[in-house]
Amino acid sequence: MRHVDPQRHRILFGVGLGLILLSFPVGWAGGLGFAAAAVASGERRWLLVALGVYLASWMIMGLGVLIAGRAGVERAREIMRRRRRLRAILLHRRRRREDRAGVAPTPPD
Repeated sequence: MRHVDPQRHRILFGVGLGLILLSFPVGWAGGLGFAAAAVASGERRWLLVALGVYLASWMIMGLGVLIAGRAGVERAREIMRRRRRLRAILLHRRRRREDRAGVAPTPPD
């Protein structure tokens, strides 16, 4: 649904898009970080915290989708595709540069 005020619509779209994109690092980094803490400490409560953070990331994404709508989801996919493509290009350039210099190649990230 389009808002009467275009400036407000842009701000809400940006907030929704930001929430969609923020949900990925929150879910993965938070979930893996607390899961690693559970393994290191041997306490099960960190696993529950990891699960809670992961579920919270899904709620953040759902809120972002509600705010930004279908266009926000498509824009987030485009941003993620561009980011993966840029990472692949930079890795290719680094390998080519190392091949020219005769340096042992670095393992991929």
